[in-house]
Amino acid sequence: MKPNTLVLGFYSRDLPVNTLDTLHRRLLRKRSKVLQYIFRDNSLEKFAVVDGKLPSLRKDPQDQELSAEEYVSLIQDGVTMGKNVCVMRHFETFDKSVLKARPFIDVWPLHITRNGELDNTCLLMLQLACILHMKNKWKATSIRVFLIDANNVRQNEQIIHQILADSRIEASVHVVDPAYANQCFTVEGQTTFMESLGSQNPSTEFYTAMNSITKQYSQDSSLIFTALPTLPCDQSEAEDFVKSMDILSGNTGPIVMVHGTTQVMMTSI
Repeated sequence: MKPNTLVLGFYSRDLPVNTLDTLHRRLLRKRSKVLQYIFRDNSLEKFAVVDGKLPSLRKDPQDQELSAEEYVSLIQDGVTMGKNVCVMRHFETFDKSVLKARPFIDVWPLHITRNGELDNTCLLMLQLACILHMKNKWKATSIRVFLIDANNVRQNEQIIHQILADSRIEASVHVVDPAYANQCFTVEGQTTFMESLGSQNPSTEFYTAMNSITKQYSQDSSLIFTALPTLPCDQSEAEDFVKSMDILSGNTGPIVMVHGTTQVMMTSI
């Protein structure tokens, strides 16, 4: 199969943590030298080899060699090449032991359709959630789809239910209270959250509101899928794009920001 999805970590100047070293020490405590000899277990040696080949970690926030412009260029190049893009954040906080306590995979599509066609980003998020749910460790979870466009809520509900039925995806559909959404949107004037949702280039306030809504409704989820902010047309807007990603995903649990470029579902032969 031809790879069609580019997966990136979140752009940050924060100092990284060597989780391989932590895992290595944990394995050392569990495995005695006798057991390693009996089972010919050389995984600890492999850890040392891999760790030795990796570049040294940054000691200072200013040591980040990749600029925001270069990072955004990676995303734009992927889209230009016809690849879907996923940006992952907060996965260092993921704990599979709490899947039963937080038994949901949440999908937050901003748009169900675009120009009369099903939105590729929405379809990709549903497919990724479905594939993950099929894994043994995740079968105890449930998929939830949250709709936020109150202007076309009935139509969007019908479309989502049809997509789920055609794709044989088991998921529940929930509608966000438009009054609460508008309450989270703090822009003064007549513009509301729902009006900003239809904008080609949503404001920082929109992503702040979206973050608040997501944290309120998905506080008991193990993983969140949401749409990646609108890609900038000019490199001078790269910092603003990274800031929008930061605001959208700030202080959530593990989250995947998705941009669908190609069609990933076929409902007919």
